[in-house]
Amino acid sequence: MACFTTSDAQNSTNVRHSRPHGLVDRLLEAVHVKSTAEYAAQDFLTPDRVVPPPMLPEPAGGSVPLAVPGWPTHVNARSWGRPGAPSVILMHGWSGQLGDLYGFVEPLVELGFRVVAFDAPAHGRSAGETSSAPEFAQVLRAVADAAGPVHAVVAHSMGVLATMIALKAGLKAARVALIGAPADPVRYVMAVARQHRLDADETADLLSILDARFDPPVSGLNLPGVAAQLSVPALLLHSVDDKVTPVSATLQIAAAWRGARTHLVEGLGHRRILADAGVIGEVTSFVAGSPAMTAQGVDRLARVG
Repeated sequence: MACFTTSDAQNSTNVRHSRPHGLVDRLLEAVHVKSTAEYAAQDFLTPDRVVPPPMLPEPAGGSVPLAVPGWPTHVNARSWGRPGAPSVILMHGWSGQLGDLYGFVEPLVELGFRVVAFDAPAHGRSAGETSSAPEFAQVLRAVADAAGPVHAVVAHSMGVLATMIALKAGLKAARVALIGAPADPVRYVMAVARQHRLDADETADLLSILDARFDPPVSGLNLPGVAAQLSVPALLLHSVDDKVTPVSATLQIAAAWRGARTHLVEGLGHRRILADAGVIGEVTSFVAGSPAMTAQGVDRLARVG
């Protein structure tokens, strides 16, 4: 799982002040030979783009485009339900796209929510070639500003990390449902280092490259540490057979997050969990704040603990 780039929009000013303009700039870039660590960093930052067919069926009722004026490049964002209703934002994971969470749209609209989903930068039909968890978090906040009052966020995989970063940075939401939470990012940096057969010095260079670009730095981003600073009511769901993100990540985050509830399932892996009727029901009930869900969640958390 790759993650973590600095937004092009954020860095453009720094680049203009620190490098020569025009032809000289292009010539310098042309003669620069990337190191092995730089190639690995580029790989780490580049998702596999998935663009669904144009005729892929949408949830019933159809969607309308949502403009995101707070973001400098194109963001493919759609909304369902009544404009002005409290919004639930759906946040996909790395190398995903907004259709990954289509199963949540109709149940949430039926409960009276406005549902908003979007493709993160360099994903689906949004602009960009590279992306990162901090950039996911930044665009999530821009979409939230465009969508109006946010009641809840439903996030998957690296979208969970992005949601946590956004909450720490000031995103307001009454509830969050987090599915398949990732481990701390250094785990995935090490995986890319192994894929590129980096030695110890090159791996240190890779971490330095990424740390220099991101806020917060990759090596200092501890998910349980972030969770300990959050108090938004949270439901964390995970399939114990998930081979992409370990279930231990969710348990560690839940243990640090005040009042968080945990719901574990089996046999749904990392992506099938998004289409499971039982999981969708748990999430929609939690988002709606039903008393039944509250009782069930407390009971499950007690059993897991």
